[in-house]
Amino acid sequence: MNAIDILGSLLGAGQPGAKGGGGAADILAEILGGAAKASAPQGNPRPSDAHTSAKQLEEMLGVGRESASASSRGTQYQAPSSSIPTDIFGQRKVQEPKINLSVPKPAPLSQNDQAVLFIRAMINSAKVDGEISDEEQKSILGQIGDTSPETIKFLRAEFARPLNVVEYAQSLPVGMELKAYAISLTAISVDTKEEADYLRQLAKALRITPEQCNQIHQQQNAPLMYQA
Repeated sequence: MNAIDILGSLLGAGQPGAKGGGGAADILAEILGGAAKASAPQGNPRPSDAHTSAKQLEEMLGVGRESASASSRGTQYQAPSSSIPTDIFGQRKVQEPKINLSVPKPAPLSQNDQAVLFIRAMINSAKVDGEISDEEQKSILGQIGDTSPETIKFLRAEFARPLNVVEYAQSLPVGMELKAYAISLTAISVDTKEEADYLRQLAKALRITPEQCNQIHQQQNAPLMYQA
């Protein structure tokens, strides 16, 4: 299933309430342009050179030179010949295994997976006034060029999924919040109390500030949600 093609069909099909502003188109263009890039992996820092550090410490403390007490006994400190670390008594030290406690970063979503989340945002917006009727479902399916069984099954499953704003917000990776809100706005006219309340709930769940929210509405020529 090519979710990017499905998203493009939904955005370009002139859904009721969709604004002609560039917000949604910009988001799609950013996805198609590969905006989500995997961060370059950072290699582990190079282990310190234990031998070099030990030699530097010896020079600082004067270790390795003949001490007064050693000379009085006719003995002289000899550095261990073995490369295995030893303590001051020449006993071999047991090296504890190093444990990597760093938490690996999750892999970035593919472009197709991002498009799936945006499709879900648009379908969620269509549920604000109630369940999506059979006529509305047929209308949406008619806008999709891809009529494969996999695509139809996916969309019908999304139609039947209960609307849960918090659950959807938690499914979004960090950095996609503003785009998801902008996509949601394209499918809403913001001319009913239910739609306005839904957008406020969505903005709160996505931790979008009133200023950011109004900026997105201005870009799409939609009524502002917050008054200065």
